[in-house]
Amino acid sequence: AFPAQFQQMVRTELHGVLFELESPDSASPLEDTDCTYDVFNDYTVVEPLAQGGMGQVSVAWDEELSRRVALKEIHPSSADDARYQRRFLQESIITARLEHPGILPIYSRGVNSDERPFYTMRLVAGGKAKTLDQAIQDFQSTKSNLASDHASVLKAFRDLLGRLIDVCNTVGYAHSQGICHRDLKPANILIGPFGETLVVDWGLAKVFQGSDRFPSEPSVGRSPMRDSVTEGIGTRGFVAPESFGQATIADWPRLDVYSLGAILYCILTNSAPEEKQPSPRGIEPDVPKALEAVCLKALAHDPRSRYATAIELADDLERYLAGQPVSVLREGPIDRTVRWINNNRKLATACLVLGSLLAMLVGVNAVQQTTYNKQLREKSQKLSESYSSELKLRQQESEARNRAEAQEQIARKREVLALGALRTYTDAITTNDTLKNARGLGPIRRELLEKPLAFFEQIHKDESESSKPSLEYLDQLASLSEQMAKLSFEYSDPVQCARWTDRAIERYEELVAMTSPENAAKAKRALAGSYRLRGVLQMPLDKQSAGKSLEHALELVQQCSDDPAQKETVSLELANIYTYQAILAAEMGDRPAMAKSFDLAIKQREELLDIAMKSSTKNEQGRDATVATRQFELESLRQDQAQVGLVLQYGDIQSLFEQFERHVAYLKQQIRDGNQSEEMRLRLAWAVRNLATHHRNYGHIEDSLRCFKDAVELRQELTNLYPSVTRYRADLSGTQGDLAETLRRVGSLDEAIEYSKRSIEGYRELLKELPQESAYRIDLAMQLHFLGHLLLDSFRDQQAKFAFDDSMELANQSLELNPTNAALQALFAELLWHQSHMQLLEGKWHQASDSLSKYWEAYNATDTGVATGITPPDKVLHLWEYCCIRIGDAKSIDRITQQRKQLGIERIEMNSNDKSSMGQLKHLVSEAETRLNDADRSMLAQLREPAIQLQRQALESMQNFIEQAAIKTNESKLTNDELLEIWTLTFRNPSFVTVRLPEELKRWPDQDQDAWGEIWRKLRLLGP
Repeated sequence: AFPAQFQQMVRTELHGVLFELESPDSASPLEDTDCTYDVFNDYTVVEPLAQGGMGQVSVAWDEELSRRVALKEIHPSSADDARYQRRFLQESIITARLEHPGILPIYSRGVNSDERPFYTMRLVAGGKAKTLDQAIQDFQSTKSNLASDHASVLKAFRDLLGRLIDVCNTVGYAHSQGICHRDLKPANILIGPFGETLVVDWGLAKVFQGSDRFPSEPSVGRSPMRDSVTEGIGTRGFVAPESFGQATIADWPRLDVYSLGAILYCILTNSAPEEKQPSPRGIEPDVPKALEAVCLKALAHDPRSRYATAIELADDLERYLAGQPVSVLREGPIDRTVRWINNNRKLATACLVLGSLLAMLVGVNAVQQTTYNKQLREKSQKLSESYSSELKLRQQESEARNRAEAQEQIARKREVLALGALRTYTDAITTNDTLKNARGLGPIRRELLEKPLAFFEQIHKDESESSKPSLEYLDQLASLSEQMAKLSFEYSDPVQCARWTDRAIERYEELVAMTSPENAAKAKRALAGSYRLRGVLQMPLDKQSAGKSLEHALELVQQCSDDPAQKETVSLELANIYTYQAILAAEMGDRPAMAKSFDLAIKQREELLDIAMKSSTKNEQGRDATVATRQFELESLRQDQAQVGLVLQYGDIQSLFEQFERHVAYLKQQIRDGNQSEEMRLRLAWAVRNLATHHRNYGHIEDSLRCFKDAVELRQELTNLYPSVTRYRADLSGTQGDLAETLRRVGSLDEAIEYSKRSIEGYRELLKELPQESAYRIDLAMQLHFLGHLLLDSFRDQQAKFAFDDSMELANQSLELNPTNAALQALFAELLWHQSHMQLLEGKWHQASDSLSKYWEAYNATDTGVATGITPPDKVLHLWEYCCIRIGDAKSIDRITQQRKQLGIERIEMNSNDKSSMGQLKHLVSEAETRLNDADRSMLAQLREPAIQLQRQALESMQNFIEQAAIKTNESKLTNDELLEIWTLTFRNPSFVTVRLPEELKRWPDQDQDAWGEIWRKLRLLGP
């Protein structure tokens, strides 16, 4: 019910604005009047201007200053009402004290000859102003007119946005003075013919913050706007939803932010937002994504999710008009590229013109060459006719020979130019670190890698048709294609990598075919490298084809293994091929093949190390560097072998762990010896964390604990050394969470909670800095969920509830962005279960029933129950049915019965097979549960006496339970796990809510209430 202390106040308020709320927004003509006002100045009404629900505005003549003014007075039908007079004076005071270009200035205030109040203000451009509502309609007419050009429509649209920015700034000024308008809408915004934008009708304004300019209690008497309860007044569609609630409004400026968002919605869609309105793009698909994001943030149902101030909204609108990204939308690569072109039209046009000029130059050169050849033929023809037949034949022979030589020289020159251009191009994008590393330049990298494809394909085609290309030309063209393929692979662009790899394979195969067998070894090795790269690209999509490509690469390399001079090159390529064959076999589940390939790859790496160590070069520094590189490659490969073997649980597990430990020791030694590079530190951190994970998976908890603590220290060092790298901070938080999970397994709950909280704090800081990174939000939700379980294990149920609630909010936000994420769906379902369980324990039957219904939908929509091992369906249906019985929801009970039939689930029965002491305790609890459930059903059916008897049977079972628990405690101290189980059986058991919560316990006789109270007291003595 509405609080009694506010009922009369709100009733008076609502009666005071009734006529204004029911009157039309649009202006309507007034009856002609001719009334003179004799207070401070003499005013004569010239003509009516407009009227609303409470007041009317006329054009008047100021006799003293000889000017036209706008005169506002209360409508005659309400002029004698004290409430309207009080509101009218409130409006005049607020408007007069707000000194801003966007607010009409008040000239004077007084009473007319009928003793009724009025005030005068500036008349906008002689009364020729129009409202923003009319401007929006004019824009829509222009937009729908087929004769209107795009430029005029765009100009009108940008003008409307500019007007809204002016309104935001005006409202922001009012907020800074402690004033909330509360009735912002297009009809209350005037647009003058000379660029004015004015916010009018401050009759519903609220003084929410006292100041020197606006005291807490205005002199005109108690303001009806100064109450602390939500009034729920304004114009429907433009009023924030919290205005219609009963809660105290904590942040008044966000009400006006909602209204400003509604005005933007009108501009974008030509309609006011409804309660469940579609997004702007759902109505007008051509609405820019950035403006939709701004609009939806301003219209957020939760005030905390809106812009904090009108100025922030104005800033985002100005960013949009300036062609800059808005704060509420993470742009994609295409959007950024389009925006860059729009913001740099001159530069983009220059690039287009430059490309056109280059094309024209190529065309002109071709025309000149054709013209030259034609002239040369004509000249030869004339000369040949003047000589004898013998000289003619000799001359023709000589000319033909010269032409052939010239063509050969031209072809070679073109080869050099083409290859030089491609090499310069590839060198430029290869050496550009910004292009290589910048996250937002992916589309530009892709375009740069794609551009030369068609150009050099045509060059090669022309050369092949005009003359036989040289072997050197083919070799360099194939080499450059291979280089572009590797560069694409490095840029993580598999599409371009595949295209360039195909070109490299074609070139190398052509080169092998044109080269003699004894000289084809180099081309075959290069061809093998291209086939290896093709196999790597095929592995995620077509593992069978990937295997064939790698096998063909292996055959080509083995054909070149006879040359001792190329042993190092051959061994390097063999090591790479065997390594990828091992990875492919592991992905296909062929563990023997995986182990064999790893052994072969390690053998080749060992040979490479041996070659480097036996090198006779005089450059000892260079040799030492090569040896170090080969040693590092060998150790990394051995670590990969151990990693895959432990994951697949194949091989000598103990040996694999020892191999992993040796790799970690090797990396630590490298750092101690001076190689303290960022890459080396990062490799060590990952290696130690992976080793810790393997130890935990194999049950080596103490070793896992030791390694995870080392990993946390290593991650902390990386974070301290490179604080700007957010990825390292995220890795630290993840490793802290892993350590917390391991500490939980050894029973160190307090320490586990501490590390879990550190992990959560790290993720919160990251999410605060990078709110667009959904991965951090998901990780934070997961870690909060884990913390909830830790707190439950520590008997901190209320703190666990807070952790689960925070996790639920984050998981819900993440699911809106990633609705198909299976891990998120599973987490959300489990959090729903926790939520419903907590609600059951608090006796909130309706809320619990709603949560269980949502949980059941999530449970059936995915494989959540199987994936997470959470509550079985028979228990869920049992608790849900119990809730429905308590609230009398017969429809849901029928639905639950149907679900049981479909799943073949019987009602939960008592299980007495376990004869252990804990099994006996469980049996007693199960008996009590059954009796209490039957007692509740009888009580709800108005069968009080049978209900009491059943309840007393349950009481007897629980008294026996207490006795048995006490005996077990005396015999041996209960472990933490046993205490948790007892806690779960009793205090966390929803079936006992009926005899545990005071309001529930009142249903039973007094002596039974006392007996149950004694049971709970004794149970608490058993607890921690």
